[in-house]
Formats: sequence, structure tokens, C-alpha cells
Amino acid sequence: SLTGWVASNYVTRIGVATATPTASTTPTRTATSTSTATSTPSLTPTATPFGGFAKGDIVRTNVGVNIRNFPSLTGTVIGSVPAKTTLMVTGPAGSSDGYTWIPVTYGEIDGWIASTYVTKTGVATSTPTVTKTPDLSATATRTPTVTRTPSLTPTPTPGPGGFRPGDVAHTSTNVNMRADASTSADIVQLLNKNTELTITGYGKPGGGYFWVPVETASHVAGWVADNYLTPGVAPALESTETPLPTETPVIEEPTVEAPTDVPTLEIPPVEESPATDTATSVPSDLPPGTPEDQPV
Repeated sequence: SLTGWVASNYVTRIGVATATPTASTTPTRTATSTSTATSTPSLTPTATPFGGFAKGDIVRTNVGVNIRNFPSLTGTVIGSVPAKTTLMVTGPAGSSDGYTWIPVTYGEIDGWIASTYVTKTGVATSTPTVTKTPDLSATATRTPTVTRTPSLTPTPTPGPGGFRPGDVAHTSTNVNMRADASTSADIVQLLNKNTELTITGYGKPGGGYFWVPVETASHVAGWVADNYLTPGVAPALESTETPLPTETPVIEEPTVEAPTDVPTLEIPPVEESPATDTATSVPSDLPPGTPEDQPV
């Protein structure tokens, strides 16, 4: 029944009270008078987590960031988380050295990173709803009967990819389908790009990824990281067949054969007269000592 203040460093958030408890006390005496007392307290707390991050939140790194063993710049760097890595917050946030630090799990490493370099993308677990209906009845013998009926109905929340059971998706690249939500789990099958899958349930984080259960068209089941899934059916493949060339008909003309019985006209050869060398021919009847007989 005490009301006061405690430092948030020493508590862990486990849920949010969303129901309004109602307590009814009805004492009944078997005497000459009957009194009825009804008390209805109403409590609706509204809790805002420090830094806007709470246990169970899913975050994704905007850039490469160090993970430390203590929420401070003096903490030892125990690992480096690449950009666009999905992580799960494991507890409440804290403040130190001008930063808000959140505890996360990265593979097998548990440590702290500065919230400045991450973006909240979802919640891995649902917020439980607790409904209590106390029934307090008192008789003249002062023996109260208390009946409490708690009701817890968790509603799973989709992961970063927003996939729900029954959704259809296809692989955006070649990716392994594993037997469990971990990079160390056995490989069930290598899925090619544009392999169509059916989401069979809600996912869970593991090994730095958020995994969803899937089933292929041939009823092979396993887990695939939702980073490599695209909503909707796989795009249709265009035909790669080359059309056959169209044949052009060739019109053949009839061949005219030359007649074989045409007579051949022969031309008789013409005989040429022998040439006379006028430069060297000297008449034999010239007398000696003529100009034609002297050397030139």
C-alpha cells in the first residue's frame, strides 16, 4: 500500500497493465439489517520507456556501430555491428556520456550500443493483456471468498518485413533455407532467386537476423531471413525462344535449252602475203659503186 519513487536502473519492464481491475466487496449479515458496500478503484498507468526503447523492441542499425560491454564510451569494444543489421533490445535503456545506450544481442554477443545510430522497426513480442476480475463476498461469519480470473492473450507482432501467416512472398536473391532461425542451423535447401514461398507462422530473431517460417510449393519447410524476401508472387518469366525465320518462296523460271542441230558456219582462213623488207632488199642488177652499195 506504499507509494513512492525508485530509480529505473534497478527494475526491468515486463508488461503494461491495460485492464481496469474492479474489486467488489459485498458483506451480507444474517441479522435484521443488510449492508452492501461496493468499491471500484480505477488505475490506468501509462508508462513511457526511457529513451523510447524497451525490452523486446526490434531495431536496425543505420551505420556501422561498436558494441560495448558497458553503457559508456569507456566500456570495452567487444564487437562491431555492420549497417542495416537487425537487433533485438534485451532490456531497459540507460544514459551516459551524452548518449542513450540500449542493451542488444548480436549473434553470440550481449552488449550495449548507442541508440543514436539505430531505428526502431517493430516489436518482437506482443504486449500481454492481463484481466483480473476479483470477486470478494463476505458473510456474517467473516469468511471471504476471493476469485481471480486472469486472462493472458498474446497477439504476436510481425517482424521488420511485416510478414504474417498465410502471406505469399518470393526470394529476392539466392538464399539458404535453414532448419531453424539461426545462421548455424542446418541448411535444408538452397533457394534460387524468385522462388515463391508461403509464410507459415510468425518469425523470431536469431544470429543478427529476423527469421520467418516458410514452405515451398513442393512442401519443403524451413526458415529464411526476411531481409531476402519480397512480398507477393514471383514475377513471370518472359519467353526466350527465338522465332523461326519466315521462308520466302522462290519463283523458278523455265530453262531454255540451246538447239543442237544448228549448222556451224565455217570461215576460210585468209592467207597473208609475205612481207617484203624494203630496207635491206637491194636489186642485184645495180652496178658496183652505186650509193646504195656504200656503207652509211
